[in-house]
Amino acid sequence: MSATFAYRPVLGIGLKISSMPHDAAAVESAWTSNWTWGLPLTALTVAIHVTSIVGIGLLLIRARRRMSNGVRGRVSMATFAIVMIGATGWMLAVLHGLEAAIRADAYLFLGAFQSPADAVLYSLDSMTTRGAAELALPEHWRLMGALESVNGMLLFGISTAFLFAVISEFWDELRRIARDGPRPSDDRSFSNKRTRNRP
Repeated sequence: MSATFAYRPVLGIGLKISSMPHDAAAVESAWTSNWTWGLPLTALTVAIHVTSIVGIGLLLIRARRRMSNGVRGRVSMATFAIVMIGATGWMLAVLHGLEAAIRADAYLFLGAFQSPADAVLYSLDSMTTRGAAELALPEHWRLMGALESVNGMLLFGISTAFLFAVISEFWDELRRIARDGPRPSDDRSFSNKRTRNRP
């Protein structure tokens, strides 16, 4: 039995509406399946994201402590800030890519896509809410795409807040150095380091 369609104007927009009655059981099954897979995947990616960001933060703190004695003046601090902010952005980009790959693996496992390349492209497209790829999930799994978009906005929001905090930390330090100069403790540490290195 083929479905017939009619266009009905709604607020000046033609919407394609099927006159074929929907199978309530199929709709309920699709709804349940989408939420059953979508929510755990969202929780998993958020947990991975938050854990990774905490790890990145600890690495940045350790790197700053190790480099603080050798970082003196605006030029040295600016160079150090560029390296640390760039490294943070790179690690966040890799992290988002891994999380999109997790979603893509789920689509392949569920049979929503047959090609890994299509699954990854659709996952990245949905996670970034770009919506320009000419790919679509099967009707049964379409809600998964919407849930991934919500997931992506949440993940990118966390990343943006973290990157802003990192930039703010280095920016405050650069402003302090420009206003007050290097800290006396930095000068003593640098002098002691030079003294120890003398033959």
